[in-house]
Amino acid sequence: MYVLDKYFQELQTSGEIVNVYREQTEGSSARLCRINAFSDFAVYATNFNDDGEYDGIMIFRKDDVTRLRWGDNELEAQRILIERFKDIPVAPKLDLGNITKIIESVQNNFGYVSISTEEINDEVIYIGEVVSVDEDFLVLNEYGFKDALDRSMLILRTPEVTRIDADDKYLRTILYLHTKTNKSLDETGKQRLF
Repeated sequence: MYVLDKYFQELQTSGEIVNVYREQTEGSSARLCRINAFSDFAVYATNFNDDGEYDGIMIFRKDDVTRLRWGDNELEAQRILIERFKDIPVAPKLDLGNITKIIESVQNNFGYVSISTEEINDEVIYIGEVVSVDEDFLVLNEYGFKDALDRSMLILRTPEVTRIDADDKYLRTILYLHTKTNKSLDETGKQRLF
């Protein structure tokens, strides 16, 4: 993967806005993002929506990348839209060594994770606080979606994780609703200690 690594390094250094395609896991849609870091295993990026607004971070398996596109007029227009927003958070440093370290690192920086297992079902995400994780299994104290706002415990197979997200608009909305409807949670969504 020398060629891919070379261009990931150039894109990370330049801060160029890119479209990342992961067609085998996400279909034909592209993610608009800026590359923050990469490793032999994963790519860490900041996401933006079509209006140029910050939309969280994601980490995905590097082997899932099918195409990268940068340098065209549409992406230049997106860059201009992104630059009008001055409040883009600085991407925290994450450990990209392996899936376990990534999950722990996102949990430590954001207080929760959003997990996708796109090879099983690309329409489902699991949002929650990491209770335990190893190379085989991940235990989440899961946040329910807007319609139920319940909490439950969930075990997932760690090797099935294809993408980890945090801090996007939808996830912040779910966290906000949980903190407003569940008085035992603090403003970050963590269990309040009485």
